[in-house]
Amino acid sequence: MRIRMAAVLAFGLLTLILVRPFGLPAQEPPPVLCLMGDFLIDVSRVAEYESALKDLLAALNKHGFSVRFDTYTTDDSHYYLIYGIEDYAGVDRWRAAWSDLAQKMGPGAVQAIHRRMAAAELERDYRF
Repeated sequence: MRIRMAAVLAFGLLTLILVRPFGLPAQEPPPVLCLMGDFLIDVSRVAEYESALKDLLAALNKHGFSVRFDTYTTDDSHYYLIYGIEDYAGVDRWRAAWSDLAQKMGPGAVQAIHRRMAAAELERDYRF
């Protein structure tokens, strides 16, 4: 009887140690969806592209662009603009933010910056 009781207690203690609520990992947050613009820039025109990109970023700050994003560059002439969006409907909000910016700045001003940037681009790719 004592052996059986000791075995039951040992099993219970082992179960308590291995299956305790505070030992379970926390639930991970859902993944964040990103829209990434990948721009391959002609090496000989990097200075032009960066100048236009700085002008664009200044205009976005000045006019209160409503979508947060980060910019990155790599050693192989790729520039990345990464927009965090909640879901695929976020693309509509992203497009609306660009339209709103064009109204605030004037379509000609946005197009002028876009042309300066596009002139230095070899490839442009957007993906989720």
